[in-house]
Amino acid sequence: MNDNEYSEVEYRRHVTELAEEVARQVREDGRDESDALHEVTADSAWVIYTYRARHVLLHSPNEDAVFDSGFGLGGASSLLDIYTRAARFALSADVAEELAEVLDDAERV
Repeated sequence: MNDNEYSEVEYRRHVTELAEEVARQVREDGRDESDALHEVTADSAWVIYTYRARHVLLHSPNEDAVFDSGFGLGGASSLLDIYTRAARFALSADVAEELAEVLDDAERV
């Protein structure tokens, strides 16, 4: 792996960090879960930058979440747009799954 590659371990670590941030905002700030989820994932460098977005699609088990969302790729004007849009939905689905685990673990404590 060269220095420009992003590993699955790095990606999963980022997903966990985002899920923990959403959980914090929900618990401490009283934020709506879906609003917090949207905000933290939309601002992630993993979806803003095309090179990283491609790696989201390589590492995410939810690489086709853009189609499950009902929004699809309508309006995409370039391959770069497709990568970033698909990565945003994949990251959001990954964080939502991790968030469920984080919140479940917090309830057990």
